[in-house]
Amino acid sequence: MLDRGAVPARQAFLAELVFEEVATNIIRYAFADAGEHLFEVTITLNGEDVVMQFVDEGDPFDPLTQPLPPQSAPAAGEEGGFGLVLVRKAARNARYLRHEGCNRLTLAVGRTWRDSA
Repeated sequence: MLDRGAVPARQAFLAELVFEEVATNIIRYAFADAGEHLFEVTITLNGEDVVMQFVDEGDPFDPLTQPLPPQSAPAAGEEGGFGLVLVRKAARNARYLRHEGCNRLTLAVGRTWRDSA
């Protein structure tokens, strides 16, 4: 996804993890039906940050205000919700806005992992 020369390998890895988590969750959970829907992603470099903006016309969902799962691992076959933890720890800055019927999530992934979510 990212040119390895443009950003350090660890930052590219974190950005790709965040991208995969958010995109997968939008595809799996945002839409009530299997029809065609708007889903756009823009990825830019802004200084030392990889900035990703996800726009979808799915159900309203602000991942930044959702409760985090308990620290223990989920039981076998149980969805864990640990993607929220990953996104919050990897993103240096995060914004969510519901505008004109669309979810707009902007995440800036820096070079380091945050110690708290």
